[in-house]
Amino acid sequence: MLDPHFAGALIGTIALLVAFIHGLRFARLAMLHHTLRRAFTTGAVADPELLGRLFGGRTQAERDALDNRNGAMLIAVAAACVGFGWLQADPSALRLAAGVALFPLFVGVVLALRGRAGSRRGPRDVVRDG
Repeated sequence: MLDPHFAGALIGTIALLVAFIHGLRFARLAMLHHTLRRAFTTGAVADPELLGRLFGGRTQAERDALDNRNGAMLIAVAAACVGFGWLQADPSALRLAAGVALFPLFVGVVLALRGRAGSRRGPRDVVRDG
């Protein structure tokens, strides 16, 4: 079905992509750490709300919008998997691709529904952390 060299190249590419993304996150965190250290040594007053935003604290509306976006992306990945299987013109390849597409499809639908339900929530319905 899949050539072993192709599968190895695909796995290697995915591993390199994940390593690159984590490297960028680490670089961003290192720059943030350097900036905060410099601000603290100069005696700048630390605003807790600003620090929360710097370290990635998001509002509920922002998290709901991210759930919508991530859900749509996972549904698109599932459609791409099925489309790949359909282009193979082999019923077993289509069945395999549809099976692979089920996981991102279900997770994407749940995330999209969670984001939609969250965006319809009123301000009193949000439970505050802390």
